Amino acid sequence: MPHSIADLMHRTGVGFGNGGIRAPATELGDAVVYAFTHAFLDHLRQAGHLDRVRQVPVGGDLRPSSTAIMRAAAAAIADSGLFPVNAGRLPAPALAWYALHHHVPAVLVTGSHMSGESNGLKFFRPDGDAGRADETALRRQPVVLPSHRFDQQARMHGGVPLGETDRTIESGWRERLKTFLRPEGLTGWKVGVVEQSTTAREPLVALLEALGTGVTRLGRRETFLALDTEDLPSAWEEAGPLWVRKHGLDALISADADGDRPLLATAEGTWLRGDRIGALAARELGASTVVTPVTSTAAIEASEWFEVVHRTRVPSPELGAALHQEAARAGRGDDAVVGFAAHGGLLTASPLAMEGRTLPPLPSRDGVLPALLALQAAARRGCSLAALDRELPDRHTDSTKLTGFTREWVAELAEDFKSGSAEARQQLGAALDLPAPVTAIDTYDGIRATLGDGSVVHLRASGNARVLRIYVEADSREAARELRDAVAARAAATWSA
Repeated sequence: MPHSIADLMHRTGVGFGNGGIRAPATELGDAVVYAFTHAFLDHLRQAGHLDRVRQVPVGGDLRPSSTAIMRAAAAAIADSGLFPVNAGRLPAPALAWYALHHHVPAVLVTGSHMSGESNGLKFFRPDGDAGRADETALRRQPVVLPSHRFDQQARMHGGVPLGETDRTIESGWRERLKTFLRPEGLTGWKVGVVEQSTTAREPLVALLEALGTGVTRLGRRETFLALDTEDLPSAWEEAGPLWVRKHGLDALISADADGDRPLLATAEGTWLRGDRIGALAARELGASTVVTPVTSTAAIEASEWFEVVHRTRVPSPELGAALHQEAARAGRGDDAVVGFAAHGGLLTASPLAMEGRTLPPLPSRDGVLPALLALQAAARRGCSLAALDRELPDRHTDSTKLTGFTREWVAELAEDFKSGSAEARQQLGAALDLPAPVTAIDTYDGIRATLGDGSVVHLRASGNARVLRIYVEADSREAARELRDAVAARAAATWSA
């Protein structure tokens, strides 16, 4: 039996990804889930964060594998001397808000945007998302598999029933948004909620109806569909215009599996990129400082909407750490600090005021709030969502992915071009058959190449899977899409991992 979580990670291959544990669901057996959850709670107890805690909520997404994983986590919670509360299938920001508001840890079973065959664990501390320091501490924790719960083959027996779902866990987060957004702010708007397999589908309908919206439910699935909002399938691109025309809609709205990445489309059925949704939402919140990864559009700076734009690497823990850093710098001043990932998930670290209403902080990604804020901004200005998007300068990002590339392989590739020399720039341009000379290479987070025509190509390893992420930026949506497809085809033909 492994002696520590680090040993368990080495033996099973299950480890930390971009903001949580991610693995094929078949690798997340009872013993692995129990060990990670027990270690997380032991870590918090040793740090003095469980002194007044009695209950720990555990929730999940709609993946078929989530129920069994939730039960294993509940057993670890019970054996830690705490009471597991069934939070049901709910959005990640809802569970994060409950944990923060009630000063308790929480466990979410979700594979987020990854395939339906994958799943994961996301841990929340009583004061926010678990970060890199927590992951380091967890690695040192011993593996605990008590004999009353596991046999010698590490098979669990005597599980803990989840009990009835506590609906107040999700409703508290929904009420937080409802009381902050403009009452009846979307009266007269017709919005299609693409329900698919997101846990945000019922909250989205309830919130939109509370804002005066005429809601049309679309695309509900009873079998799970994984949706990567940074690499939408062509079927979604094609369905958008059909849905809005058929139902006479002003917009489409949805989210990924656990509701921390927004999806928003115009009245023409065009899906907006998450970084542009994030920028529109941050302006609506009156942000003076935004924190966002290097892969977000340069339109954020070009818009001159914000006094400070703090760029980070892509991983969620780094975005969260930078958000807290900027919030601490702002102190008690008037600076409003907002963070958002390139996929649009929004974070706040201090209270934000609007028209006499206050939004309490939630330093955890929320995919519902930014989409609703963008709709509210368009309604308040009396314009369409497409017209609102055009207020941002024409710098457009796009992205896709190639499977089978390890983080180690991508790191070695980055090392080859790290010098940024003329020879390295020429070699990278030739390898990818880029349409313009490479004028600069930045290896701050993967390989980021700036081209002579002003476009950008960025390659980096996913933190969650054996995937090479390809990001591009250009002066039009069409040019970005063309560059994305060309780079992906060339990379697939040139490199093998």
